[in-house]
Amino acid sequence: RLELGGSAGWLSRGGLFTSLRQQYSALVRGDTTLPSADYTAELIGTRDTTGGQTLSSWLRQRGGVSYAIGRLTPGVRFLAENRNDRNSMHGDSLLPASFRSLEFGPELRAELPFMSGTAAVRFRNEDSARLDTASRQHHFISDGTAETWSLHGELRGVKNLNSTADFTYRTRRYNNIPGVPARLNSVTVLGRSQTRWSGFNRGVDLDALYEVQTEQAARLQYLYIRVPFGQGGYLWIDLDSNGVQTENEFRLTNASDG
Repeated sequence: RLELGGSAGWLSRGGLFTSLRQQYSALVRGDTTLPSADYTAELIGTRDTTGGQTLSSWLRQRGGVSYAIGRLTPGVRFLAENRNDRNSMHGDSLLPASFRSLEFGPELRAELPFMSGTAAVRFRNEDSARLDTASRQHHFISDGTAETWSLHGELRGVKNLNSTADFTYRTRRYNNIPGVPARLNSVTVLGRSQTRWSGFNRGVDLDALYEVQTEQAARLQYLYIRVPFGQGGYLWIDLDSNGVQTENEFRLTNASDG
């Protein structure tokens, strides 16, 4: 069975801000011989004149396919987004709020007599845009990328016991751009587990929650190299007279002492 749907909405605030939102969807309900599939596309267009002439176009697409095999239902899901923001003050260049991303991964649902559960794995790749007013580029110029691996597990219906677990591993890398100060790459790890037990006809509810977060990032370290007199930008003053150079013992030079 095929189901089609669509909707649209319009918002206006005195001519200063307007927005048009459209959504279209398609759904195929499968049976024992055919898979099920769904697809949704959402397009949001806005115009904001309060800070110049800012135009935004945001396309979001999501969908998936699944097939029931007995009490197991394997499938795959995806989510894609593409947002372009422009301002008349910067010509045709994209603003930093622009981005594009793609997320996809498999999942498995189980419906057993004594329990039900869900397991899913997702990979997400995301690019952020940078503002390049010099070249007036209207296309997407990547500022950096982020990659995310996420795992989700859920267990329900085991003697009034429900449990969920999530794990996320994310890396953020910035591109080297001339004229832009160096930015540090980072690695983030997130973990979360929650378990709930209800007993005595829901007279007692017990919750256990555990969360952990770690982040690793490179650290910029200044390195001072001795150069001939008059060519340097910093002057070393041995404040504690121990002959060891530390960062707080360097100061910017004047024209006559560098």
